[in-house]
Amino acid sequence: MELQNAFIVLADISGYTKFVKQHRFNVVHAEQIISELLESVADASESPLILNEIEGDAANFYALSDGSPEMAQGVIAQVERFFDAFQTALNKIARNNLCPCDSCSRAAELKLKAILHHGEVAMRKVQRFEGPAGEPMILSHRLLKNSINAKEYILVTDDFFQLCGTLSDSEYTASVENCEGIGKVRIWYRARSGSDIPDNASRSLLVGLAQLLRMDFYALKKFIGFGHSGNFKSLEGL
Repeated sequence: MELQNAFIVLADISGYTKFVKQHRFNVVHAEQIISELLESVADASESPLILNEIEGDAANFYALSDGSPEMAQGVIAQVERFFDAFQTALNKIARNNLCPCDSCSRAAELKLKAILHHGEVAMRKVQRFEGPAGEPMILSHRLLKNSINAKEYILVTDDFFQLCGTLSDSEYTASVENCEGIGKVRIWYRARSGSDIPDNASRSLLVGLAQLLRMDFYALKKFIGFGHSGNFKSLEGL
């Protein structure tokens, strides 16, 4: 395995556990909604970020680093676009919803959070798949559980913050997280607030019917054992 510096980005959907209910039909609708939202985030990514894997309610990206502030700035600019893409997809799902199930009715409550880190990783290759491993990956995942009192935010480690150079301490709040097995880690975060769907937002019956049919068709495939993972554009090159 080769050691290289890399940017690590985790885009995680907040409220997933609460969102997924025990009723089986609600669960498959919830799974489809989460898949569409993650796909919107993945579709918003571009070089140098590479979608490494989808982990339930999170998309894991990385980019091999040249150590420049410009590259760090490009990475966080992409992450900002993730939030725009997520909100656009979420608004469309919630605005045109015709399904009365709890999962579809509560979709608008979902939020996005992002973890950004820069560190030395081991590039591991298994057959034709390649991805980063090592403490930076562990740290990034541990930081998903933190003391930030917000549902939607961008969290960057101090390593990323210092490399980027353009993030302001008036915009980002400094804090320290105690990560299991790693210890105290200095981080910076900026809370975000998603936009509510306007009461007068246009709704399309045709789009709503198509969305409902898509959800029910997905549910039917899961019930009869033909469920499969979605196709993400960022995975086409693997």
